[in-house]
Amino acid sequence: MLPTIALHSLPINVLDDTQRRLQPWVQIQGNPAPCCGVAVDAQALSPMQQWLIDEGALLPEWAYHWLTLGAELMRTDQNRELGTVLIVPSTKATSVFLLETTEIATALGMSAFRQESGVIVAWGIASATMARLSKPTWPLPCLGAVASVVDGLGMVCVAAPEELTRVNAWVKQM
Repeated sequence: MLPTIALHSLPINVLDDTQRRLQPWVQIQGNPAPCCGVAVDAQALSPMQQWLIDEGALLPEWAYHWLTLGAELMRTDQNRELGTVLIVPSTKATSVFLLETTEIATALGMSAFRQESGVIVAWGIASATMARLSKPTWPLPCLGAVASVVDGLGMVCVAAPEELTRVNAWVKQM
């Protein structure tokens, strides 16, 4: 049985703040659709899940959600000969990595995942841009991006309309 977790939609102020926070790092190609976001529904957590969060741990169901979303984005991009990256914003030196399952797992354990700067998974990146990842030009042109928010318990997606529809359909399966 696949792990599931109760989610709720994020309020518009969180979506707007996150969209502004993403602007220095990603540039959505075409006309981006209005962003959307979900977060773990704290009211639906079991006492054990609440204890894990209180102790600073990441819920296994939420980690699974991020891992499978990252894997789905990588799989789709490989089929389209596009790239997927992990961006870890920082005031000192922003890091960008070719996204692999191990990179997602590492990001989930990073303190940045739970901080305001969060982490960003950007997909639909052209091969010419991927070839320059060692010295990226910001913002990276892409088809979409998902950012961690709400102390790592939420995610916001901004993308081209057809990409947002695809990601929303996938999120609703969780």
